[in-house]
Amino acid sequence: MDFIKKENFALHPEGLFRARLIDLIDVPSRRSGNRPRFKCTFLTGAAAPGGKQMQIIYSITQKLSSLSKFGRMVTAFGVDLDQIPDDPGLDLGDLLNRDCCLEIRHQVSQNGSKKAKVVSVLPFSAAETTQPPDTDGGDASEIEVPF
Repeated sequence: MDFIKKENFALHPEGLFRARLIDLIDVPSRRSGNRPRFKCTFLTGAAAPGGKQMQIIYSITQKLSSLSKFGRMVTAFGVDLDQIPDDPGLDLGDLLNRDCCLEIRHQVSQNGSKKAKVVSVLPFSAAETTQPPDTDGGDASEIEVPF
């Protein structure tokens, strides 16, 4: 299979980034017998060459529990899993446009290609603890967030 390299593609940088969930869709599992998945699209605070905000995709199973990746993501958005009613359950639309902090790392495949991977979804406040110390005597409250 031939792959076509996307022009002007920029690999998302590693680190902690403020992000906003902009899309959440059901996708079938690639393997039969596995749980269905969600494809989560985040707009992050990182900028691509040209200044456009970068996006990253996070694929997770649809299992909602305190130990699942989906459950930890929902908790990072400030939703208490114990307060979600059994019927009708979680309204996925309520998760859209919620802010969080993503930890992103690069993963190198066996063929040497590199991809950016979301390794954890944290509360939005996690980004505040990672700001570099203010060394120019300015007010730290002047830091701008892209959203």
